[in-house]
Amino acid sequence: MKVVCGAGLLLAALAVGCSQNAPPSSGDRPDGKGGSDKRGNPAAEREPDFRVTAEELCKEYQRDAKVAAAKYGLKWLEIEGKVGSVVTPEALLLAGINPEEGKNTDAYRLVTCFFFGRERELTNLSISQTIKVRCQCSPVVDKHAIQVYECTLSEVGPDPAINVSAVQLTREYAEDEKAADAKYKGKQLNVEGVVAVESEAAGLKPLLVAGFDEGANKPFRVLASYTPQFAERFAAYRKGDKIILKGECTGSSSIIYANSIFISEARPGR
Repeated sequence: MKVVCGAGLLLAALAVGCSQNAPPSSGDRPDGKGGSDKRGNPAAEREPDFRVTAEELCKEYQRDAKVAAAKYGLKWLEIEGKVGSVVTPEALLLAGINPEEGKNTDAYRLVTCFFFGRERELTNLSISQTIKVRCQCSPVVDKHAIQVYECTLSEVGPDPAINVSAVQLTREYAEDEKAADAKYKGKQLNVEGVVAVESEAAGLKPLLVAGFDEGANKPFRVLASYTPQFAERFAAYRKGDKIILKGECTGSSSIIYANSIFISEARPGR
């Protein structure tokens, strides 16, 4: 079976949602003055100046980015939207406008949210999950992205991902691959299990989670395929550790790793 990877989708999202420049460090401020905020979490401590959906915000920037930046720049916002991607342990993209809607352009379709120092807030989020983010909007007019800082979650909707154990997932694929694909392939999963083969940060070696038949010569396992931004987190896990994998099921393959169920763009859950 051909393996379909989600890496291309992530790269496309990064190209649209992030500036071509390197993302700011945790000490950078949207006003350009630098230095961290000593008040702790200002977005959570004050009422927002504007409450807006990610779609509404993107449409305003598409109509006139300079006018929108003058309206929202340095203001405190509460943005409601769906998680498009968790691109790093401290940043996510909020989905704004579908490709078939609005102008024929990739600009301002996503909102890039930086959670510097608050990465634990992103651990359990799933793609397409509805959330509300309190943040401060950058005053800079970037030709591709709307960037917001000092982010914190003010509300989290139900997790749309399917909860399944690695034992159950591998058993279902071993018994009936076609039925398992219909149930899981292309969907976001939370896969709970035990590490069977450790990862390596330097080589981006996949992490493998034990399945239902570990005593077999070629046991069925769940393979976590991930981006470099999450390499160190996966490398911290050791054989026998419990883990929750969050990501998209892309089906099974025997081309690289025999009897493996692939979870693409995987992230370790809490």
